Amino acid sequence: MPVFRSQKQYLAHHFTSLLAPPLTTPTIQADQIAVLTDAGSSSKALSFARKATNLFPTSALVWGARLRAVLTLEPEGEVEPVVASAIKVGLGAYPSEDDEDDAAERGGWEALWSAVADHLDSLEPASARDKAVHATLARSLVTPATHSASGSAVSSLPIHNHLLALFLPILHPIANPPPTAARLAAFRKIHIAYLPTSAFYASAFFHEQLLPAPRPVLDFLFAQWQAAASRPSGAETHQAKLAREESEHECFLAYLEFLRGAGDGKAVREVLRSLTKAVGGLGERVEERWRIRLDELEKEEAEDSSSEESGSEDDDDDDEQEDEDVEMTVQ
Repeated sequence: MPVFRSQKQYLAHHFTSLLAPPLTTPTIQADQIAVLTDAGSSSKALSFARKATNLFPTSALVWGARLRAVLTLEPEGEVEPVVASAIKVGLGAYPSEDDEDDAAERGGWEALWSAVADHLDSLEPASARDKAVHATLARSLVTPATHSASGSAVSSLPIHNHLLALFLPILHPIANPPPTAARLAAFRKIHIAYLPTSAFYASAFFHEQLLPAPRPVLDFLFAQWQAAASRPSGAETHQAKLAREESEHECFLAYLEFLRGAGDGKAVREVLRSLTKAVGGLGERVEERWRIRLDELEKEEAEDSSSEESGSEDDDDDDEQEDEDVEMTVQ
């Protein structure tokens, strides 16, 4: 039993013991890496991070913290090897949403891939960036069943879907987007090569709305989103069925809102007309929700118009007051 001469020594001893086995945990290790990185302690942070990943070699939480430290401190010759190791760990363990023991690891897993995305986005030239992104997507698709932090086997498909949505802004950046034809060609390739789900198409649809000349791309994404959402995936649970149906409803509503915003009333009517032929009550449910959404849009537009008119009147009043002030000065 060690003898402590002060409370400071006592606290230091017990804090240090938390950083080593058997008391330490991935969360403690990751937090300490972040503390040392934020403090700018380059050698200490990198040395501690190496030891931490040796202690917990399969922890996405720890590897994510080490990757962030390396990308922040940029030690010579260490960035690419750590990125490669972090990707391998990220592809090998998917934290289950249903497992409470995986909660911290899930946050670390998402942080790890966010750091990977930041790194890929920084690569130059653009051809090298796109090549690295597609190589990672291809690896995520062929990765066999992985394991959660608790050891249970899970499909690698959620990893693949997560990366598709995460990497899309890298392939089609808002600041300098590829031409419409190139974006459409890319989505056709993604559709064939990467087997996207309705969740990806939903994410892509809203992202593409931010880019110029989106109509051809959005027409394609709407068709694929609707097809994916209407297709049951094997023996689905009741909850999964409800989620899929909700995605299909959102698909139509998002497309109708886009068409209305683009001033294409004819296309809106054609989509609504096509819904009358839908089976299972889909058309009625979408039409009902569209009427509600349309009322909301019209109300918002009326409020915006009223605010603009009020602002214009205030400006006129200010101009009149300035004229009166000028007249009084002249007199």
